[in-house]
Amino acid sequence: MSNINTETKAFKFLTENRKSQKYALMCFFYNEEHRSRTDRWIEQYEEIYEITVPEDEKELFHKFSIEYPEFMNYVFPDLKRQLDILNEAALIVVEQNLPIKIGTLDKCIISWDFDYYKNIIKNYYNPVIGKHNQYKCTIKVEEPFTKRSSKTRKDRHKRSFRPNLIHSIDASVMRMFILKYDKLTGGKRILNHLHDCVMLHPNDVDMFYDIVKEIYCSPFMKTLAKDLVFSFLKRDLVGKPYQRIEKLEKEFLSNMDEITLTPDTFDPRKCYRYEGAK
Repeated sequence: MSNINTETKAFKFLTENRKSQKYALMCFFYNEEHRSRTDRWIEQYEEIYEITVPEDEKELFHKFSIEYPEFMNYVFPDLKRQLDILNEAALIVVEQNLPIKIGTLDKCIISWDFDYYKNIIKNYYNPVIGKHNQYKCTIKVEEPFTKRSSKTRKDRHKRSFRPNLIHSIDASVMRMFILKYDKLTGGKRILNHLHDCVMLHPNDVDMFYDIVKEIYCSPFMKTLAKDLVFSFLKRDLVGKPYQRIEKLEKEFLSNMDEITLTPDTFDPRKCYRYEGAK
């Protein structure tokens, strides 16, 4: 992007406000479209500065929001293609009228699907006003799938697949923390948790950091895509659908960077911040 006024609040907001980029980055992984991204930036801007966004600054949000996927691809080469591959693989399963299945680090299986629905119009008589009226009713479709309901099902899966995958990894990592902590303390202490935060006895903080290091440096962390995604997506497929996902899997794995975490190079204290009670 060129010809940007760097003196505006909008530019300062996008380049200096952590919250603006945190949610943009997070929701980019969730398949968010540019309209939602723009709306959120406007909402956050007005919350911080307590003024309505001027039209010229709103235009900056709009333009950068549209360019955001390419911006992310510039910062992280191949990232956009990797995320697209995940979408394509999931939709191959959906096209076979099968539920989506993914695995978790602690050997669980998550499976979900969306039923087909259609809208019908119902007529009714309102005795209070003495008139006939109509309302729209959504019902589950039992007959062969219609093009409209098939598209709706695909759209819902596209919106849900990547968020569900990311949250399942978060949740299963947390469950592994809890299991290892329980084993090391002999079940005598409790690890309270909420999504990606934990509360524990101050004397056990060093133990918790060791648990984090052990899990993140484990060999299975390097094969998550193969073990948790593609192996489960292929599980119920045969023939061409199976071959299509295999082809996507090979491309995905070939695009991956070689990142090796070791106990000597990985410091969990830089990822998990400890805050003492006041």
